[in-house]
Amino acid sequence: LDYYDMLEFVPTSDPGAASSTGNTVTPQTITVTEFNTNFENYEAELVKITGIDFTAADGTVVFETKKNYDVSVGTDVTVIRTVFLSTDLTGTVLPNMADVTGIAVWDFSTAKIAPRNLADLNIYSSDATLSDIKVNGTSVTGFVSGTLSYNVSLTAGTTVIPTVTATSTEVNATVTVIPATSLTGDAAARTAKIDVTSHDKSVIKHYSVVFSVATGVDETLAGKIRIYPVPARSDIFAENISDVTLIEIFDITGNKQITEPVNGQDQVRIPVSHLTRGVYFIRLKTNHGTIMKRFIKE
Repeated sequence: LDYYDMLEFVPTSDPGAASSTGNTVTPQTITVTEFNTNFENYEAELVKITGIDFTAADGTVVFETKKNYDVSVGTDVTVIRTVFLSTDLTGTVLPNMADVTGIAVWDFSTAKIAPRNLADLNIYSSDATLSDIKVNGTSVTGFVSGTLSYNVSLTAGTTVIPTVTATSTEVNATVTVIPATSLTGDAAARTAKIDVTSHDKSVIKHYSVVFSVATGVDETLAGKIRIYPVPARSDIFAENISDVTLIEIFDITGNKQITEPVNGQDQVRIPVSHLTRGVYFIRLKTNHGTIMKRFIKE
């Protein structure tokens, strides 16, 4: 029988006990185009569509009973309908993206997919963090997934740009590494960029590794120079800098923000209140070479 254009099976007698139970039903994985174009081939059957975007998802909208939700895969659109009552879908926040399994139903002249419960949604993660960054196969010292920028000092004489690799916390996230282009240019050229896109494509994080090559400057000299306070708000101080001739401050993209000549002073105060919040790099030039340090502006 047809019921509102939906094929309906009406038993006329008791078929007796089931011949088997607990069987696994494997859904047919199809595209949105196939579902919309050839719906009658799948009517009342279990189907699965992967990579579905939920149009209304904003982190607050939840599933309600007997409601339609517009979804898409690329430019192809269809509808998810919550047909089944009293399931654990009700009250669950709409995901940004998921693989959806459900019964192919025809409702008000529209092909729709009706998931049976929350287990019919394979929800994609929004985690775009890294679990590790390696430079030439060695993990970056002090790596923390929530910290996005790192400064790596290379031994004096290094000329080959290091290989940077990264591991995402969530296995299905997409990681793109853009290598540094130079070890002798400005901070932008010496920066390797790592872009991480979450599996559901809702979050993108940008990590970076800035390289500097040791110049043979006396380690005692480099070690005694103090930059404080860190983090800084209105001013930073550079102390024990009698051998320094010039101080330059760069932002994370390599753009020079401050140039401060040093004329034999042992300490200078540099106003930084006008800088935006973030990580900055300080290049201290001496007659013996260059020293790189960094600070955080609050």
